[in-house]
Amino acid sequence: MGRNPGQPGLDYEWAEVVLASVKASALCPFCGENGWAPPGDVGNLFIHLTAVDLEGTTLRDGGGTGGMLVYSWACTNCGFIRLHSHAILEEKARETGTELS
Repeated sequence: MGRNPGQPGLDYEWAEVVLASVKASALCPFCGENGWAPPGDVGNLFIHLTAVDLEGTTLRDGGGTGGMLVYSWACTNCGFIRLHSHAILEEKARETGTELS
């Protein structure tokens, strides 16, 4: 696992530290296992969820696509995918003193 070289400040290892600091449960809600893998060969891929309105029109903010950057992990037993907001993890990192260096 590691950082995404195209996006400084995005780091799965850091995200796992922040999640542990807020005592986020790691058990899969579907199968109960505790094995998670980030996407990509070295855990450096991220997902951007696009925001749409009720009619399905893509929302835009500041000239870019409206949405949310997330970290994703897949359960290594059943494949369930969990998502965590980068913005919320940054906020929790400031609160818990686990800011990315």
